[in-house]
Order: sequence, then structure tokens, then C-alpha cells
Amino acid sequence: MGIAKRSLPHERGLCLLFPALAAAPLLAIARTAATTQGFFTAGNDQVILLSMVFVGIVAVGMTPVMLSGAFVSMGLEVRAAAMIFMAGFSLDLPVAIAIGVGAVTEVLQDVVIGG
Repeated sequence: MGIAKRSLPHERGLCLLFPALAAAPLLAIARTAATTQGFFTAGNDQVILLSMVFVGIVAVGMTPVMLSGAFVSMGLEVRAAAMIFMAGFSLDLPVAIAIGVGAVTEVLQDVVIGG
């Protein structure tokens, strides 16, 4: 005679939660596509990818800063790079300008602080 495995109440809840979490983004995309004209266009894809590029560049650049423990310097660099990036949309090189502003800000801050 074997021992029957009993599932705990919180395990049963997780079984119901995971499919709902997987379906939520799909439902949001379907609803947005149905209510927004031009949602599945190349122009919209380009805007989404462009914003993802900026977030990715900031994430890669901030990883060494956070790992080194220099939490104070993150805010200034991110704000300066974000403002220049958003202002530079009319130019062809907003990403390069944002990286340059971030680098110059870091160097100036290191000179002032002495790090």
C-alpha cells in the first residue's frame, strides 16, 4: 500500500497562477492590437526597439558601477544620458551621443571626487 501524495494548498494555487501569468501578456498584446491602429507596423516596431536599445545600454553601463559599490554616481549619469538621448532623436546618432555624455559625466565626476 503506497502513500498518496497530497498537494498543499499553496501548490494548487501556483498551478492556477502560472497559466494566468503566461496568458496576461498575450491578452494585453491582443487587446492593444485590436484597439490601436498601426500597432503591428514597422514604425511601431522601430520605436519599441529604439527604446529597448537605450534601456539595454544603460543596463550594461550601470552593471559595473553597481557591482563596484559606487551607487552615488549612477543617478547623475543616467539622468544626463537620458536627457541627451531623448533630445537627440532628431539627430542620426542619439545612442552615440548618450554614451559620450555618460562617459564625460563619469570622467568629470571622478576628477571632482578624486576617484
